[in-house]
Amino acid sequence: MVFSSNKVDEAIVKLPGRTDMKIGQVRKKIADTFEIPFNSFRLIANGKVYDMNNNDTFIQGANHFQVKEYEDIEEHPKAYLSESQEYIGKLLLLLSKDNALYTESIWHVLNILPCNQQLKESIKQIQVILTKQN
Repeated sequence: MVFSSNKVDEAIVKLPGRTDMKIGQVRKKIADTFEIPFNSFRLIANGKVYDMNNNDTFIQGANHFQVKEYEDIEEHPKAYLSESQEYIGKLLLLLSKDNALYTESIWHVLNILPCNQQLKESIKQIQVILTKQN
């Protein structure tokens, strides 16, 4: 990878030729190079924005990425959702319904959200229940 600037918000990342890398691998290299948090920026290529939700996406059709830091990490929707007790409560309520249609998707969402106190406590309760069942 080649970086066009030593300032993260001015950087254009150029990938060497064809690649089978995932977005998350590129994000990790950028975070390590610029010594910034992994979730503090997004990548833009060919008009498409790649954020934390795209980490497992293979890079296709792009070899140049613009790096764009969030001006405030709270700007990221995940930060808002993770701090909203109402949304976390609704997700946990849906999870408690034990509906296979929702369960996998809800676990996916809960796994990508930054952890807040309510989420930590709920996960501890789930762990206690699972331990008692085994």
